[in-house]
Amino acid sequence: MFFQRKKIDIHAGLKEFQETPNSILLDVRTREEFASKHIPHAINVPLDEISMYQPEDKKYFVYCQSGRRSMVAVQQLKQKGVDAVNIGGIQDYVL
Repeated sequence: MFFQRKKIDIHAGLKEFQETPNSILLDVRTREEFASKHIPHAINVPLDEISMYQPEDKKYFVYCQSGRRSMVAVQQLKQKGVDAVNIGGIQDYVL
């Protein structure tokens, strides 16, 4: 049996981020990817540094290139007790 996942809408996630006071927009791509292009107001913590990252007590909206790394990052943040949501990939972001 084949189950189709609902595609994550990064624009809906960004709208929720903007409407959530004291939230953090987190880009988990590499520093090079972040430097080449990122969504305004995002902070960069590459996925391979998430385990060492000391999160704030805020809601995190997490994205990467396609949504896969952000899914892993959200799982790791939730293990730390952080309120985090995967908003997908910047590849679907349109100005």
